[in-house]
Order: sequence, then C-alpha cells, then structure tokens
Amino acid sequence: MRALTYQILQLAAAGIAAGGVSVEIPLDKVPAEIMSAARKAAPLAIFTQANTETETDGTIVYEIGGKESKFTFESLAGKPSEIDLSELDDSGFQLQTKQTTLTDIPIEVDVLADGEIEEIERVVPESLVPAMVMKRIQQQYQGFKPRRIEASYNDHGRIFRYEFEGTHHGKSLDLEVSADGSKIAESDT
Repeated sequence: MRALTYQILQLAAAGIAAGGVSVEIPLDKVPAEIMSAARKAAPLAIFTQANTETETDGTIVYEIGGKESKFTFESLAGKPSEIDLSELDDSGFQLQTKQTTLTDIPIEVDVLADGEIEEIERVVPESLVPAMVMKRIQQQYQGFKPRRIEASYNDHGRIFRYEFEGTHHGKSLDLEVSADGSKIAESDT
C-alpha cells in the first residue's frame, strides 16, 4: 500500500508540474489495483497505453487506453428522433432497443486512484448516436461535422454523455452532450 501511495504522489506531482496536463506513463508503472479495475470494467480490451491526469481539484485519474475486441452497443430501435428522451423517467418505462456489435474499437477506461471507475469511453460511429442528440447539436451548432464520437459509460454500463470532436464553420470544436441531448457544452479538451 505504501508503494501505491508513493506512486500516486509521484504521478500527482508530475501532473501538477505539468499544469494539470496528462502525463504519459508506461503500462508496467500503473498500480496493479488500477489495472485490475480497468480489466474488470472492459474484460475484452487489450490495453496499450496509460497516462494520469490531475484534475483541478487535485483528483488523480488514470486513463488506460487500448482496443476492445468486441462490444455490443445498445441503441434505440425505430425512429429515435421521434422520442424526446428528456421526458422519460426512471419509472420502469422500457424503450425498444437494437443491438449492434462493434469490433476492434478504441476504448479508454478512466480509473480514480482508489480503483473506482470514473467512466468508460468507447468510440462509436455517428449512426449509433440517437437522432435526437444529433438534432439538438445541429439546432445549436448548425453545420457541425463530427470526426470522432465517444460514448461515455458510467460504472453501471449506462451511457451518460457523448463527446464529439469535430469542426464548426471550419474551426475545431469539441462538444460534450448529455445522453438525451438536453445539455450541450463546449469542451476545453
């Protein structure tokens, strides 16, 4: 445990020295507890890179990245553009979904220093993003063209946010969008 604490302090100091910027670390320097949590969260992933990021409040996040050999993505079936997801509640109402299996997709598992999963990010094609989300983006950022989309999952396997990298009127723009499209924020990446 002392070794883990020492490693965390070293990595935190490196992150602070870098002004909160991500610091790349070799996979073999990632604490075993962190790698174990990442492997448990994404058992079919092959991890190839790692870094730490020290957030503004001092929280250390290990970002473990690689490729996932296979993942079954659930999205709304039918015409999601006709469903206003913001009107749904947790009363047990079930939407019909369709499943799409993706292979060899980029993945990042973000793990806090205590081993808790902060989020799991999987790169997804635009065709799997709910139409309502894309519609809301176009309402606020007409002409936005995504080039990379990540679906962000919580530790219970539910999408809570989409992260878009793209262009808007010729300029680079990153957006964070809630899973129902109700909240859109420009991201500082």
